[in-house]
Amino acid sequence: QGELIHADHAEVDLLLIGSGFAVQSAIEAQQILSNKGIKTALINSRFIKPLDEALLGHWIGRAKLTVTIEENAILGGFGSAVLEMVARQGKMAHVLTLGIPDSVLEHGTQTEQRQFLGIDAHAITTGLAGFEPSADTVNGRLNHFRGKTFDVILDYAHNPAGLRRMVEFVTQLDVRGRRIAIAGAPGDRGEQQAKNMMRIIAPHYDHFILRPSSILKGFPDVTASSRLCQRELLALGCPPDRVHRVDDARGALAFALELAREGDLLVVHASTQQLEIAWEMITTWPGNPAVEEP
Repeated sequence: QGELIHADHAEVDLLLIGSGFAVQSAIEAQQILSNKGIKTALINSRFIKPLDEALLGHWIGRAKLTVTIEENAILGGFGSAVLEMVARQGKMAHVLTLGIPDSVLEHGTQTEQRQFLGIDAHAITTGLAGFEPSADTVNGRLNHFRGKTFDVILDYAHNPAGLRRMVEFVTQLDVRGRRIAIAGAPGDRGEQQAKNMMRIIAPHYDHFILRPSSILKGFPDVTASSRLCQRELLALGCPPDRVHRVDDARGALAFALELAREGDLLVVHASTQQLEIAWEMITTWPGNPAVEEP
C-alpha cells in the first residue's frame, strides 16, 4: 500500500506523489509549498506494481493538480502508470509527470541531473509555486479560460523549469485542434537561456507567437530577445509560416486570439506587467465567450 505522508485539507490545490528516491525531493517541495499558503497533499507511492489505486484515486480526485515525481523514465514508468489508472477510472484530472524524458541526457552528477530534469526540491517549487487555476486567487498561474470556441491558459512561466512544467502539463491535455503558444524570453535571461527556452517549447506547439521583452537588461532593445527566439525556432526546424514575431505585447495576444480556431488551445506566457491586461483581453475577446458552468 501507498502512504499518505501529509495533507493540508480534505481537498487540495496540489497533490505530490513521489516514487523511490524522488520521495525526499517531494517532501522538501511540499513543505516549501505549504509554507507559501498552497494547500498540498503528499503521497509516497512505495510500490509501482501494483499501484495503490484506492489511495491514489481518492486524492487525485480531490486535487486541482497532481504531480508525479520519479527518478525513472516517464514513458512506461510510474507517471505513465498513474495516467493509465486515471484513464481507467474515468477521472477528470490534471496530472503532470516529472522524471527522465525519452531523450539522450548530458553526463553529470546526480545533483546536476536532478537540477537539469527539474526533479530536485528547488526546481519543483520554482515551477509549481503558486499553481492555482484561478485568476482571482493567483493571477498568472495556470489561469484557464474555457471558451465556447477555444481554450486559453495564461501563465507567467519565465524560465526553463517553468516552461518545462507547462509543456509537460499541456501535452497531456486532450486538444482537438492546434496548440498555439505566445512566448518570449525575459531580457535579463541572456542569449543561451533564451535559446534553451525555445528548445523546450519547439517540439510541442503548432504555432509560435513571439512577443517582445519588457526588460532590456542583457539585450540592446525590447525586440532583440524575440528576434533571437525566432532565429532559434527556425534553426530547430519549425516551419517559417508557423513562427510569428509581433513587436508589441498586446498586438501579439490579439494576433494569437485572431489565429485561434475551434478546438484550439492557446497558451499565453505573459510578462508579469501584462497579466491583468492579458486576462481582460482573453475573457472579453469577441467570438469566444466563456462556457457557462453548470
